[in-house]
Amino acid sequence: MANQPVIIKSNKYGLIVVLDSKLPFEELKEEVADKFRSSAKFFGDAQMAVCFQGRSLNLEEEMELADTISKSCQ
Repeated sequence: MANQPVIIKSNKYGLIVVLDSKLPFEELKEEVADKFRSSAKFFGDAQMAVCFQGRSLNLEEEMELADTISKSCQ
């Protein structure tokens, strides 16, 4: 995943966000923000479930990423 540290996939339940397992968390958070900012028009104001894969996250990290996604898409 060196080329793409964050990949967004969709399924009938919402989004799957596949995360690079080796990137430092703060850098990964910036990559997530960039990815969702560039896709903001596509998502519009839709509300959907988000699932993280590819990396073990604790609850605090999951909440930080969810907040980052929310702020990036407005």
